[in-house]
Amino acid sequence: MTNQAQGSRRKAILITVAIVALIAAALWYTNYRNSLKNNTQQVSASAVENTFTQKSKYPTTQDLVGTWEMVSQQTGPNVTFDNQATLFPFQRFEFTQDGYVKNLAQTTPFDGNADKYMASIPKNVTYHLYDNGLLQIRRSAANQDAIMISLMTDNLDLSTLPGAPADAPKLQKGDITLSYMTAKGEIYLTRQLRKIQ
Repeated sequence: MTNQAQGSRRKAILITVAIVALIAAALWYTNYRNSLKNNTQQVSASAVENTFTQKSKYPTTQDLVGTWEMVSQQTGPNVTFDNQATLFPFQRFEFTQDGYVKNLAQTTPFDGNADKYMASIPKNVTYHLYDNGLLQIRRSAANQDAIMISLMTDNLDLSTLPGAPADAPKLQKGDITLSYMTAKGEIYLTRQLRKIQ
């Protein structure tokens, strides 16, 4: 593949990821995309991308360091996980200054012991944040996540987008969106996190 073809492919993947990141927290992405095809009130991909770009940025490591609570998540169609804890509805993520990440996942809301449980998790999963918004989570050489990450610089009410349901999530300034990608650049899981520490 030529450098120009690789550049075009990379640009296409990044545009796709930016669009998905915009509505990453929205549980209506697939329906929204389908409605655009059939809706006479078409919204161009560049308009969606511009809206998101104006209200977000790639975070720095300093932005990321701290403890985050998951606000929402969505999986792609027909996606299954070997580890069911991946989909637990209550999750916290702690990113440390020295490059480690911890994940606490529960089926029930967090109580006063959450900090103690988080502290007991060993530091054996690392992360690396690249300048282009790519977050790499590494459990082992064979077990890694490639994630596009964005930090909201302004509030964004997704329900205001054409075709979106009234209950679409509201991204707040300071939230991060995570779009987990396959090796082919396809999004299979999206999360919205909010910093709590």
